[in-house]
Amino acid sequence: MQSLCCSKHKKKYKNSAEIEYRLAGLFFVLNKEKYGFAHLISGIKIDYDYHVILKEIYPIVLDNKKVQKLLRDYKKAME
Repeated sequence: MQSLCCSKHKKKYKNSAEIEYRLAGLFFVLNKEKYGFAHLISGIKIDYDYHVILKEIYPIVLDNKKVQKLLRDYKKAME
């Protein structure tokens, strides 16, 4: 029972990470960096590895040096 419950929450959690990353990408495209970073940080906190969705949906966002630095620094902190 517990594993079913946990897997259900993991799926829900993944979906919320995807929403955060999608919102981040949208705000970056609209040149709203403040909101973009707020959602990017939320997405990273939920599921760092899922940031690859930005590459699929909003690849231009990953050209942003500040975004690259944030992702790189977070990865280093998690090692």
